[in-house]
Amino acid sequence: MGSVKLRSASPKAAPLIDYNFLATPRDRSRMVEGVKLSRRIAREDAFAAVTAGELLPGEHIRRDADLDRAVRENLNTYQHPTSTAPRGGANDQRAVVDGFGSVHGINGLRVIDASIFPEVPSTATDLTTVMVAEHIFRQALSR
Repeated sequence: MGSVKLRSASPKAAPLIDYNFLATPRDRSRMVEGVKLSRRIAREDAFAAVTAGELLPGEHIRRDADLDRAVRENLNTYQHPTSTAPRGGANDQRAVVDGFGSVHGINGLRVIDASIFPEVPSTATDLTTVMVAEHIFRQALSR
């Protein structure tokens, strides 16, 4: 699991974000296997006919150790962090907001975005965020 920490007391200082990507040998070996699988799929006739070739890590990189190094050097994120202010009841110590997105202890303030997900989704966050926002909105209307 990664972490987010304050760099300083200044609100203008960017936080220190550690995604903790590829922290274990298992993480790294699974990513290398993912690259190998992607390569096999891309070589299938249906895809090979419409691609110009592999961009990264490059077809010349073949050995697992070289693939591992290429993955570590090129790994990035889409910068869609989630689950930093999870939903939950008043007794849930992790919870920042309730089921309606209302911030615990602050009247009139709601947070309804990907930060309130209780866990990081294994899918794109845009549609999931819209779904959660619509659900909370409908719940609020029916109150």
